[in-house]
Amino acid sequence: MVKASNIKSVPLALRQKLREPSAWSVLLSFGLHGIFLILLPILPFAAREASEPEIRQPVALLELTPEEQSRLPDFSTASPPQLPSVQPNDPFSFSPFPSPAPLAPPQGLPPLNFPPAPPLLLYPFPSPPQAVTPSPRPTPSVAPSPPPATPGQSPSPRPDASPTPSPERIGSVTDIAPPVDANPNAPSDVPNAESTLPETDTPASTPSPTPDQRQALLQEQQQLRALYSFNDEGTDTAATPVREKITGWYQEAAQWIGDEQTLDTQPIEAIAGSYPVPACLRRLSATALVGVMVNADGEVVDEPEPTVLVSSGYGIFNQLALETLSDYKFEATGNRAAYLVPVQFEPTAEICPPGTARAPAQNS
Repeated sequence: MVKASNIKSVPLALRQKLREPSAWSVLLSFGLHGIFLILLPILPFAAREASEPEIRQPVALLELTPEEQSRLPDFSTASPPQLPSVQPNDPFSFSPFPSPAPLAPPQGLPPLNFPPAPPLLLYPFPSPPQAVTPSPRPTPSVAPSPPPATPGQSPSPRPDASPTPSPERIGSVTDIAPPVDANPNAPSDVPNAESTLPETDTPASTPSPTPDQRQALLQEQQQLRALYSFNDEGTDTAATPVREKITGWYQEAAQWIGDEQTLDTQPIEAIAGSYPVPACLRRLSATALVGVMVNADGEVVDEPEPTVLVSSGYGIFNQLALETLSDYKFEATGNRAAYLVPVQFEPTAEICPPGTARAPAQNS
């Protein structure tokens, strides 16, 4: 038996380690390995070692008898077997493979009709004018007028300055004395050189546009590009949205004219709209169908307002069609009426001269 005094003599740290399972696992591992090392020399397979004679055993030489040798084939007179001849083939020949079947001609495809892409209308920013610095003009030199001479006295020449006039200077303009003014106090008629120079206005340099102005110009260009670009939305009368829009206008027109009158569902004669000059570059032609309500005097009312029922494909023509009918005067019938009005836009020689059309591109 283990006495309690012996257990107490074990250090506290060691006792705490012995309480852990890992400590017992380590001790058990050391014990088993120690027992295995002790018993290893005693085991029977440990004493079994291969000896040198067992590793290298001599092999007996076998000799054949004459009868056995006679049964062996004679390789000295045997000729090599003849291989069948192979026909040389073209390295680029595909004769072993069957020839491919001829391809069937492609079936005719329906032509694809795409509307021509409208050109981009770009409006450049206005460039500021360059400031031109005026060149200074030379001030004309004015000869000072000599002092007035006293009557009865002649100017005496200086003794030290009596040069003999050369032949070249005789008769020159500088040798002629200017006329003497009788009234020396009168103001001189010689104009001032500074007053004769015209005043030149220095052009003020135009300031560069601010970011807000550039953004406004960019938005304006985008709006113009959208107005003159083709859009097929609302142009097909067979499309469901267009038919629903026309049906809704018929119902509204029937309420406007009342139950006593009959609504005419056929469009009236087409009206020519005001053709825009920027569209002359492409010679655009379009027609917009507009529904309008007319009072008893033949004037188009603002409520219900005119409506574009079938689009022309261009925003600028739809906008001009509404503006054209807003000021149009119909025949006064004494009753309310509703009309489907086609507004046509065609370029004319008066609005679009021959030189305004864009020249077609030449293929080089």
